[in-house]
Amino acid sequence: MVILRKYFQQKGYQVDETLLKAQTREITGKKVRQIRESGMLPVVLYGHGIEPKSLSVDAKEFARAFAHSGSSTMVKIIIDDNTEPINILFHQIDRNPVSGDYVHADFLQVKLTEKIKTEIPIVLEGEENAPVVKEKEGSIITNKDHIEVEAFPQDLIHEIVVNVSELAEFDQVIHVKDLIVPAKIDVLDDPDDVIVSIQEPRSEEELAKLEQEVVEDVKAVEVEKKGKEEDEDSTESADGASGEQKEEKEADK
Repeated sequence: MVILRKYFQQKGYQVDETLLKAQTREITGKKVRQIRESGMLPVVLYGHGIEPKSLSVDAKEFARAFAHSGSSTMVKIIIDDNTEPINILFHQIDRNPVSGDYVHADFLQVKLTEKIKTEIPIVLEGEENAPVVKEKEGSIITNKDHIEVEAFPQDLIHEIVVNVSELAEFDQVIHVKDLIVPAKIDVLDDPDDVIVSIQEPRSEEELAKLEQEVVEDVKAVEVEKKGKEEDEDSTESADGASGEQKEEKEADK
């Protein structure tokens, strides 16, 4: 990222924003594997009123930029050393389910004069210090991990942090209307939607009942498995008998 910052400084841009350098990509389809093997990430740039463009960016620089901005903070990219930066949002990110590596990304080009609808993630902090957890052994439940918003791209924020360290009673909840959101961002969710609630610890009777249900479920699975094995054995025996009868008929001819 240091190299990129120097590059953008030479171009005369502010470096307090997330910046990425992209290249036009000719390789598409299954051959993009070659791009990934070279340390680059295949991406597609699209937006309202523009033709989609196939691009590639440095995979490590993208990972740093995405960690910094997420999907709700504007990013500037420059394509093929052009002098005019493009404002984008990371719109759809695909990762390898096994390795976790990024394998593809969509860049949504945005205009500073047009509001867009997107999601802003919600991050909880202070859970371990909440009295309802430390003293009453309750559990803090996240009912919504993001909110829908509308705003100009430059006014969007990376995340909304919710401090739950003061939660002390089981009946306490945090609603959408309780969130601290910048005035320039319009929240589209119902103000009364619950973001955070508290789950009371289970009683000994509830735990015993839950344990019994688990035991019964395990027994039911074992019975079902045994029944299937017996059915398979019966089928194999029947198939074997049929085969023997067929062989006897063939021998008689």
